[in-house]
Amino acid sequence: MSLSVIQSVTGEARAEIDYNGERSFKTIEPLSNYFVGRIQQDMNDGDIIIGGILTSTHRKLDDNLATQMHSQAYTGGLDFTRFFNNKNWMFNINTAVSHVAGDPSAILRTQRSPARYFQRPDATHLKIDSARSSLTGTGGRIQLMKTGSGHWNMLAAVVWKSPEFEINDLGFMREADQITQVFWVGHRQWEPRGIYRSYNINFNQYNFWNFAGESTLSGVNTNGFIRFRSYWSANAGIDYNLRLNSPTLLRGGPAFRLPDRINTWFGMGTDNRKNLVLQLSGNYGKGMKNNSKQFRLGTGVTYKPADNFNVSFNPSFIKRYDELQYITQLKHSNDSRYIFSSIDQNIINFSFRINYNITPDLSIQYWGQPFVASGKYDDFKYVTNPQAEIYKDRFHVYDSSQIRFQDGIYLIDENADGTADYQFGKPDFNFRELLSNLVLRWEFQPGSSLYFVWSQTRTDFETNGAMNYMDHLDQLFSAKPHNIFLLKASYRFGVR
Repeated sequence: MSLSVIQSVTGEARAEIDYNGERSFKTIEPLSNYFVGRIQQDMNDGDIIIGGILTSTHRKLDDNLATQMHSQAYTGGLDFTRFFNNKNWMFNINTAVSHVAGDPSAILRTQRSPARYFQRPDATHLKIDSARSSLTGTGGRIQLMKTGSGHWNMLAAVVWKSPEFEINDLGFMREADQITQVFWVGHRQWEPRGIYRSYNINFNQYNFWNFAGESTLSGVNTNGFIRFRSYWSANAGIDYNLRLNSPTLLRGGPAFRLPDRINTWFGMGTDNRKNLVLQLSGNYGKGMKNNSKQFRLGTGVTYKPADNFNVSFNPSFIKRYDELQYITQLKHSNDSRYIFSSIDQNIINFSFRINYNITPDLSIQYWGQPFVASGKYDDFKYVTNPQAEIYKDRFHVYDSSQIRFQDGIYLIDENADGTADYQFGKPDFNFRELLSNLVLRWEFQPGSSLYFVWSQTRTDFETNGAMNYMDHLDQLFSAKPHNIFLLKASYRFGVR
């Protein structure tokens, strides 16, 4: 049997606010208590494993935060695993229950959050209730897997998260209201023959539904990896997604039917035992109505001049085009207008890393990543019929008589009568950021260490949408830095 417990209390944090010469203080983080408990029991020589987990979050909220956060959040779960045939086969089931409580305004925010969008007008199984003070949901996974000896392995699984399932107070969940079915089969070969030392080939099939039984995505995928006699390696794959019906694209509006999409990728690398290791990878994706395209190319160089010293450099470039980039939601004549545009986006980033073990007890590590992104928007449009059979009938592109740009604002005259009906700001952007960390670690006695950390961030933003990498990089390094210095000590007491 194994048992683990984590108990943490975080103090209240208050911000001093100066507004037109008047100073006030507001709580921005409440006094909070977090608890995680886990128990697990092995039986029958490890062929049976039974476990449970319990988490809780309690917050002391004042009037400023009561409408923003849950005052209480609990999750509890049970898991059962059974191995068969000398552990070559495994059956597993995990189940979980969540419960969050708080002020009705906070619970309303949870209902309307991007994880669930209860306000969707076409979701017959969801309903906004502004009077509720709690939500209770369930989630889980059932899977059967063959792994271990043999060249063929497989997995079949079902995962579900009910609409009210919520674990983000002490966990992470991107989307609720989802049922997922996955099937995977793979073949692996580890006996060297001909040009290869080993390889594996995989096939995946998957389906997604919501709790109303509506299909939101289906897809298939195949990929493979090979290691050659020279210890070079290569991988490639392709997936095809169909029946895409996004419940989140309109940010709380009705589900939007998207064209099928195909995505391919590849990668290769030299012998990673050598002092110099080179890598190359990329992918290309495309919507089948030419509504979207994405290209990525990345490289990597790792140099190890000595056992205690290595340097790596990993640049990448991404170019993306999408006809359906969400902008905002507006009201016009008591109707919702979901505004979209085409976006031409460019992203350039690279990471640089140094690891140097000066002595067995003293090491220094550095990691830095400049990041530059630009986005240019045009062909503004609004959604007309998100489920139309013909793709171009799902939206209307504003013509020159309906849209004009003035003083950083797009003015929309939908009926072309000379008077603007609604407006929105220019969304073009240039975002630049530098992340940097330097860590010095000294193990002054076995198990006891002292850490010194210097973390620096530089951020800059513009709205012209054009990509000029060298100019952006120059402006990034001239931006005002935000520095954090940390000192951490850990001491291990001997236990006899």
